[in-house]
Amino acid sequence: MKIAIRSLLRCQVISVIQMKHAHFYWYMRGHQISQGRLASETLHWLNYRQALEQTVFFESIRELQQKSSHPLVMYFHGYMADFIPVNLEITRALDQFILPEDSSVVCVHIQWQAFSFYPYVHDWMQKTCIPCLNEVITELMGLSAKVDVLGHSMGSSLLHYSLENQDWSSHIHKCVLAAPELSFDAFTSSEHWIKMMDRVQVFATNGDLTLTLASWIKRDLKLGLATTAVDEENFPGEVVRDFSKDELWAGKYFRHRYFYTHPEVRSKIHAFYYG
Repeated sequence: MKIAIRSLLRCQVISVIQMKHAHFYWYMRGHQISQGRLASETLHWLNYRQALEQTVFFESIRELQQKSSHPLVMYFHGYMADFIPVNLEITRALDQFILPEDSSVVCVHIQWQAFSFYPYVHDWMQKTCIPCLNEVITELMGLSAKVDVLGHSMGSSLLHYSLENQDWSSHIHKCVLAAPELSFDAFTSSEHWIKMMDRVQVFATNGDLTLTLASWIKRDLKLGLATTAVDEENFPGEVVRDFSKDELWAGKYFRHRYFYTHPEVRSKIHAFYYG
């Protein structure tokens, strides 16, 4: 009887992930860096990240990218989204709904965690993270002539700081900024974004509670709230208005996670990359 109970409990915490694509991660937590592969079949979510030596990490990506007919994908997550249960949910959505169905894609997740609260996390991004991150991006550019980029929330700001520090925009095939926490003024005045406007898709909405709070704290308009500008004909983007189909209660309420919880938004991102 005790054995049966233990077996039942074990089954309740086991989660098997069947992924179509190859997912890797680069993770900077404070000042510590690790990299590796996100397990294609994970028997427990604690084994989701499988560390690799740096040389093996890049060599594995190179071998798989040579077999792919699509650009390498780089995903920049938002604030506090490095926690495994949240990241695992996002990875599943990327794998099932956003990445292509016809062939395998190599996706590198840029994961990060600053031990500071908002808005001071931006200082850590610029002073601590960017020098290390751009070394990795330089290596990745050598493995794929073009990359598709997805930045969510504060991940869009991290991407922006990377481009400002080291312009690699010519390598970007297409870029999606979903609910970007990036300053609207910083985006529209940046020469890097201006010269690749035709390759960028911005998703914004009214009522994004997370960005509304961020705008109030920093006293600036966030790109993910700039719905009037996004509605203009010459601005690359989509305004998300209907949240009734969002699959997550928190997604409906906060209106911030829609890039992976809203079926129509996922389909539009997929079509932008691969349509």
